[in-house]
Amino acid sequence: MTQQVAKDYWIFVSQLVKIRNLTGNEFANREQAKLYDRLNVPFKDWLAGLTEQDDREAKITIWKQTLLQLVRRSAQELMNEATGRDIVGIPSEKGTVNIFTAMNRLNHALIVDLGLKQGEKHEAKNS
Repeated sequence: MTQQVAKDYWIFVSQLVKIRNLTGNEFANREQAKLYDRLNVPFKDWLAGLTEQDDREAKITIWKQTLLQLVRRSAQELMNEATGRDIVGIPSEKGTVNIFTAMNRLNHALIVDLGLKQGEKHEAKNS
């Protein structure tokens, strides 16, 4: 699950690479590595907090919410640094691709891959 979400994030960043007319995967790989670094401590904390008495599904849902929040925060940081080209975008077979369409695709992929329901409010919950 976490690897798939990190792949979704990598795809989002690789779309920015195309929009920015950059070459290679260095930027996407670097941003994905930053995401894994950002996930490391919260995942270890979540794992350390598990007990045999826990409701397994509830705890997994907590991790999904945390994961969603951290990935969205990473993507938002890139959106905050958007260039004019990121906003205007580039033409593609399916229409214009820009940072907003890339973010929409990321959000959809996250909801699908985390098994969350479309339209629900998806925020991390403190436990």
